[in-house]
Amino acid sequence: MAVPRPRRRVDEIARRPVRELVLDLAVRGKLVEQDPNDEPASELLKRIQAEKTGVLEEAGIRKEKVLRQLVEDELPFNVPTSWCWSQLAAVGFINPALYAIG
Repeated sequence: MAVPRPRRRVDEIARRPVRELVLDLAVRGKLVEQDPNDEPASELLKRIQAEKTGVLEEAGIRKEKVLRQLVEDELPFNVPTSWCWSQLAAVGFINPALYAIG
């Protein structure tokens, strides 16, 4: 038997806060217990930066601009000790010319 349409809408509305809560907890590192044996994020970021530098050198692309340091009191929330804040440009290549305007 199919669920009546108004009931489906109520179910969607009821699930939305739960979904948002789960996503919020996951982003903050509070959804599951953190494993102290995990590699710190800072080490991963160092490896990513080394690989990016190698790719830039191989392609003959000029060095990227130095990113502004993140200031602790500007961060929206605390993360687990093995995590660290980073900027998107630190882990990938951003080229605004690749995006359509408008």
